[in-house]
Amino acid sequence: MKKEDVLKKMAAVKTAVESKYPGVKAEVQLKEWEKSGCHGLRIYHRLYINLVIVADVNGKEKVEKADFGFINLTTKRYNVKGGYDMRHFDADELTPAKMLYEYAEAYKTADNDKTLYVAKEGFRLTLGISKTEEEKGISLREMLNKSFEMYILPDNFDTYWKKINSNEEATNEEEIPRKGEKEGEKIGSYDGHTVTISPSTDKCVVKDNGKYTGDYGSDRDDGLYEASMYLYDRMAEGHVITVLDDTAWGYIVENAAGLSVSINTNAEARTIKKEENEDG
Repeated sequence: MKKEDVLKKMAAVKTAVESKYPGVKAEVQLKEWEKSGCHGLRIYHRLYINLVIVADVNGKEKVEKADFGFINLTTKRYNVKGGYDMRHFDADELTPAKMLYEYAEAYKTADNDKTLYVAKEGFRLTLGISKTEEEKGISLREMLNKSFEMYILPDNFDTYWKKINSNEEATNEEEIPRKGEKEGEKIGSYDGHTVTISPSTDKCVVKDNGKYTGDYGSDRDDGLYEASMYLYDRMAEGHVITVLDDTAWGYIVENAAGLSVSINTNAEARTIKKEENEDG
């Protein structure tokens, strides 16, 4: 693919985006980069391709950038790994443009909407909701502000937020697990506290005696690591921890070694504690 082909295809991409999302402006950004090695030998010569997307969202100019890969100017080969493909482009799939457009539209009617919102179970701390806000609920505008900051697509609002009527008092989600959610996998304990990981929508959250700790992973293994580090922190505070999961045990022991923290382990009792004379 030649540079002229890139210009032609990206012009079509720009037109498609601006037609699909009124109010959104798109500009093609090309950056040529040549890298040389020893004795001036050329290692590669590339043309990087981006689409800069601009929209007025809530009275402020917001800018996002979409990666469309690069072409090798020597071989003329197009590489699009991890980016959008200009050869098979669908404006519906351009997330940055879709996000800016939908937020811009939502803000236009935010002040006329009296619906209040609370965070769904497991997401209060993630979304930065204070206990007072959770008790009273927040407005649509406030919900949009927090969601935009977290880069939550409007299509996913129902994952994180629960609507309440303006004359209702906000209540916590039921304690029973939602459909498809497990009670929680026990990872370990300390001083009578049980530490678990539980699937919650698209995350695995860490809980201490059933209460969300603010720690979570994107999947089971990531959640297990976060639970392990939560237990490690309790050990560092002076608690004797019991670790039931073998992988979690390995994470904790390895972390202690990496930080040069001396610990006493009892494999039979499954306990780990920090040595009393250890500083910090």
